[in-house]
Amino acid sequence: MTTIQYKQKILSFIKQEETEYDAQVRLLKRYYKLGKKFLLESNPNAADLRDMEEDKYFTFLINFCKTAALFADKPIIKKLRSLGVDEKVTRWFIPIEKIEESFKRIGKKDILLLKNIALKSIMLFLGSKIRTALYQQTEAISKIKKEYANDLTRVTVKMYRRREYSNGSSRRNMTLFDSFIDKQAIYFENVYGKRKAAKMNHVKLIEGKTETIHLKELLRSFIPIPKIEQTEFLACISGIFKLISKDRVIWSKAKYEDRESSYENNYKRYLAMRVKKITGYDPKTDDFRNILVH
Repeated sequence: MTTIQYKQKILSFIKQEETEYDAQVRLLKRYYKLGKKFLLESNPNAADLRDMEEDKYFTFLINFCKTAALFADKPIIKKLRSLGVDEKVTRWFIPIEKIEESFKRIGKKDILLLKNIALKSIMLFLGSKIRTALYQQTEAISKIKKEYANDLTRVTVKMYRRREYSNGSSRRNMTLFDSFIDKQAIYFENVYGKRKAAKMNHVKLIEGKTETIHLKELLRSFIPIPKIEQTEFLACISGIFKLISKDRVIWSKAKYEDRESSYENNYKRYLAMRVKKITGYDPKTDDFRNILVH
C-alpha cells in the first residue's frame, strides 16, 4: 500500500469522526449550560446540596465536573469552590480550546487524527482524575463525618466482603457513607458481572489507577503515515499528553536543557521516551505506522 493509499484509507474515517466530534461537543456544551444554570441561578449552598441523597449528590457533582472540565469559566469555578470542590478537582479542568489547539499543531505534521475517539479518551482520563479527587474530598463536600471517610479503599473492600457474605443483598440500617459505597458497589457489579472483577476495578478507580488505559487509547487515535519514524511521531504528539497529564511531568525544552540529560541532549528522544512511559507504549503492539499496510 502506498503512502497516498494509506492516507486515503484513513481519511475515509476522518470525515465521520469530525461529524461525531462536533455533535459530541454540542451535546457536552448543552449539559454544561444546564448544570451551570442550576448552580448559578438557583444558587444552592453547600448545605442545600448536602440535603440531597448522597448518591444523587455525588452523581451530580461527578457528572457536572467531568463536563465542566472542558468549558468551565471563573464564575462556575468560584461557585464550585464555595461548595467545597477545590483545586484538587479543578486542576483537571482543561479548556477545550487548548485541546483543539494541540490537535491542530499535531495535524500540521503527517499525522491523522481520529478526533472523536481522542476527545472521548481525554474525557475518560480527566473524568477518572476528577472522580478520584471527589472521592478523596468526601468529608469536605458531604454530610459524612466518619473518621474513615478518607480511607476509601479499606471501606470499599470491606463492603464487597459484606456483599459476598450476604449473597449480594444490601444491609439494613447502614450509615450514610456505607450506603453510598454499597450503591457504588451495586453499579460496578452490574457493569462487570462478577463481584471479584467489580471490586478490583472499583478500588483501582478510587485509587486513580485506571487512567493509563485512557492515555493509551488517546495515543491510538493518532495515526502517522508509515514514513514517520517512531521517535518523531511520539515527540509530535507529546504536547497533548503534557497538557492533560499534569501529574506526569514532561519538561519544556528550556527546563530539559538546564538538566543533565540521559538522552544524549536529544529533546525529541526525551519527549518520545516520556510518552512511552506515560502511556505504557509497547512498540511491539502499539506501533501504528504500518497499521493499514497489510
